[in-house]
Amino acid sequence: MGSAVHAQTLKAQGVELVLMICLEMIGYFPDEPNSQKFPMPELAQHYPDIGNFICLVGRVEEAQLVAKMQSAMRGQNEADVQVLCAPTAFLK
Repeated sequence: MGSAVHAQTLKAQGVELVLMICLEMIGYFPDEPNSQKFPMPELAQHYPDIGNFICLVGRVEEAQLVAKMQSAMRGQNEADVQVLCAPTAFLK
């Protein structure tokens, strides 16, 4: 809830929020096959089944910014950096 409250505070202050980076679970990952579970079966068709990747998530209209971040991150390390851009309703 900390990041949601912070975003609301920024909005109330009139600060434009362009990007939020959440490092949720960044140091935890399994290397076993089928260790990555998805809330929707369709996602399993597009993303690895091993939970050792980083996923950048954004709204469809932010796809260009998310792709830029993906490129920058891939250029700095060997981690598998995936992207998911979806309509706002899907991300809630």
